Amino acid sequence: MPNLPVREHSRAGNFLVDKRDYKLNRCDSLEKMIGDGCTNIVKREPSRITVTQNDHSSDGGPGLEAIQIRPQRVKIQLTPNDAEVRLPIYYKIARNFPLDVYFLNDPSYTMRFLIQRLNELANSIADDISLLTTDFRFGLGTSMEKNILPFTDPKGLMYSCNNCDPPYSFIHRLSLTRDVEDFKVALSKVNTTGNFDFPEGLLDGLMQVMVCGDRIGWRNKARKMVLYASDIQFHQAGDGRLAGILEPNDCMCHMDSTGKYSKAEIQDYPSVGQIIQKARENNINILFVIGGDESERVRTTVYNSLAAALPGGIDFAAELDTTSSNIIQIIGDSYRLTFDASIQSNLNTCPEERNSSFAIFPEGLDERVTVDLEHACGCDCQMEPEAEPNSAKCNGRGRYECGICICDPGWAGERCDCDERGSVAKACGTEQGICSGVGNCTCGKCECSPGFDGEKCECSDRNCRSYNGLLCGGPTNGICDCGKCACYSNFTGETCECSTSTGMCMTENNTLCSENGICECGECICSAGFTGNHCERCKNCPAICEIQYNCVECAGFNQGLYNQSICDQRCKNVEIVSLLQEASFSKDLTITGCVLRDRFGCIIKFNVQCPPSPPDPLIIGASVSGAVVLIVLLCILIWKLLTMFYDNMEYSKFEHDLKNPAWETFENPIYKECITSFENPLREANVGESS
Repeated sequence: MPNLPVREHSRAGNFLVDKRDYKLNRCDSLEKMIGDGCTNIVKREPSRITVTQNDHSSDGGPGLEAIQIRPQRVKIQLTPNDAEVRLPIYYKIARNFPLDVYFLNDPSYTMRFLIQRLNELANSIADDISLLTTDFRFGLGTSMEKNILPFTDPKGLMYSCNNCDPPYSFIHRLSLTRDVEDFKVALSKVNTTGNFDFPEGLLDGLMQVMVCGDRIGWRNKARKMVLYASDIQFHQAGDGRLAGILEPNDCMCHMDSTGKYSKAEIQDYPSVGQIIQKARENNINILFVIGGDESERVRTTVYNSLAAALPGGIDFAAELDTTSSNIIQIIGDSYRLTFDASIQSNLNTCPEERNSSFAIFPEGLDERVTVDLEHACGCDCQMEPEAEPNSAKCNGRGRYECGICICDPGWAGERCDCDERGSVAKACGTEQGICSGVGNCTCGKCECSPGFDGEKCECSDRNCRSYNGLLCGGPTNGICDCGKCACYSNFTGETCECSTSTGMCMTENNTLCSENGICECGECICSAGFTGNHCERCKNCPAICEIQYNCVECAGFNQGLYNQSICDQRCKNVEIVSLLQEASFSKDLTITGCVLRDRFGCIIKFNVQCPPSPPDPLIIGASVSGAVVLIVLLCILIWKLLTMFYDNMEYSKFEHDLKNPAWETFENPIYKECITSFENPLREANVGESS
């Protein structure tokens, strides 16, 4: 009789505080509440177990079903954080509980002795099993390999030995039957067959035995066993690709009328996961019986881990001895298998679904214990007479339970003093809607959504400006108050971006901006002529204070790195005065105030007069370039004006000549008439002759 512990852990605890003004967690452990100093502690109801069906154990018989597990149904009421609850379950093996045993054998040559021994031991096996139960049945099937290269040779293997069957994957030879003689006849018809490689395809046959229930003849209420006998490892999913088989195993029954597996050469081998799944779904116990010379190696490296993952509680593969006589013991050990179970609830709080059911059953058996689970989360203080309906503690407007008021409809608040029966629009309405559309009206007041505040949620943080991506400079600088930034005392500005602290402006000598500027928003604004984070540098005299420091020490205080001779040689320009002038800057002279600390920790103040800085080459170059450009532009302008003046004169003269011409239109002074002359070439010849 195993004890099944049922625990309920809850952060809400198992004790409640019946007190109105208690502000801590009302529900916690007793030790925690006593430590918090609370009183009026109320304990929840303890967990309870109620047996609702408890039929007596029975061996069954004709027309009767065997009963091996009791009780058959219980109801558990769990209380959070209660002490351990134990659920007793009794299991007794029925004398005549149905048993179906299917023998799935490897018909290879090396396993031929098993068929012979089974045939010889069939009656003995039946006699010994009848001592366990008289209601048993046997079935038979053989499984070898897919009839396809490279696993087998469909054309040549059948001629390789005498009395050999052609290659095949799986043949169902005998459905489950009570007739032992039929079982022996089926065994006598089994011939050996073979394959090429070492692994064999018995998983194909095992899958068909589990999923072809109608053809095999499995009974629903019987203890179902498959005795898997082989002497070598098995092929599994993926190996079929060697033969070009790509379609995965579909875990369906594909047994033809002759009992052969019809899709052996079409679908791949089943995976180990598929074998485990179908064994669980069909409540089948698989018993691995491994023979051969290498039985120990094959069992430890292949079958033991698979047996442990299968249902039934047998986590190892059995060894098949040479006489096969231990088969009876293997079946008997599995039939007498007992089981252990435990229940544990790890819920932190009571679930919304208070009622649920589940079943407890040993793998390989169809019987089970149904558990109806109810989470009892109520307390005595929630029920009358401890609970007070219409209690005066709730102003007569609610029910007082466990220290708090459960208000009637229309009322709210700790004492039900909030009247919610009035108009929400009147109490919380605005032009933009109830609570400006960004809140809820509770007890006549607005509860604003994050980012909004105000009496009616009219103020929004979105209206405040941000600095560096943070609203009002961040939580350290200020807060948004109804659309405007309200800065803390050490910040100012529209977005609280400006720090009023002068800490960032102080020098190592504890001077503000080296006394050469003012501090604004945590930064130094330097006076004219000075620069640097703390206005410590003179623009015209860079590093002048550090350069003159050694001379100041030796000439003024007879200390420092320079001895007297070096001091007299290098520090002739040092003048000791009774009162230092204020630092100033002008175009003629710059007086820089220096403050340094000597090696003894004393502060030394001195002034350095700097001559005007030399002209800036960049400014000179820019000025010359500008002058040249200006002269060129001026010349271009003068040339343009002269050209325009000359063109205007010529055009005026042209217009005057057009209006007052000095010739007639028919007397063109540039026109010359044509002159026509005639000569007789014979005239001179005639004149000569006459003379």
